Amino acid sequence: MNLPQYAFGSRHLKKQKPLIKGTDVRHLQQALKHLGFFRARVDGVFGYKTYEAVREFQRFFNLRQSGTVADDELGILKEFTRVGINKWYTPWRDFAYSSYLPVSISAELGIIKTWNIPEIVALNSTSDRLIATTKNKSSQLV
Repeated sequence: MNLPQYAFGSRHLKKQKPLIKGTDVRHLQQALKHLGFFRARVDGVFGYKTYEAVREFQRFFNLRQSGTVADDELGILKEFTRVGINKWYTPWRDFAYSSYLPVSISAELGIIKTWNIPEIVALNSTSDRLIATTKNKSSQLV
């Protein structure tokens, strides 16, 4: 599908008729998918599933659940994009949904340190960091 070109954050995104389409919507869907809120095909169209993912994202970050992506939501998503959410490995999610595990896991894993993390929502990792997302805040465990 040929989508209209819009820079991410150049306009507020919401569910309306006719449906909003564009590369900025596709960027939004990809960011929400990497964070675990959007579980549909990324198509660049702000439809019902995108609307519900935005509301879930807003609920998680204690924002008003309007379903509209405005300044607060754009600020959070731009910060996540800046730190590289698209570079995070999410083997538990990939494995759970597709049975594909992109990272080989050694049978000789050892426990070096443990943490008690209350209200954990998701675990992600980069090559040298483990990022635990909780309902209160994100923590980097090195």
